[in-house]
Amino acid sequence: MTLEHLMPSYRSNLAANSDPIGAGLPNWPRYDPQKPQRIGFLAGGDNEQISSDAYAEEHHCALWDALAAKAS
Repeated sequence: MTLEHLMPSYRSNLAANSDPIGAGLPNWPRYDPQKPQRIGFLAGGDNEQISSDAYAEEHHCALWDALAAKAS
């Protein structure tokens, strides 16, 4: 199942039940501020959890933050 098919189901479940998880959907772990993680949706409906630091490094967040600061 592709992300474009997953997200409407997650949003509907979240609105109806205050929880995005539903039957047939990949797990969406609850956020823990003591151990911040990001979820990555992969091809084929799989997902991965990565640390916030690893996510920021992979997506070059420091670069984008610096560019945004210069633009404002």
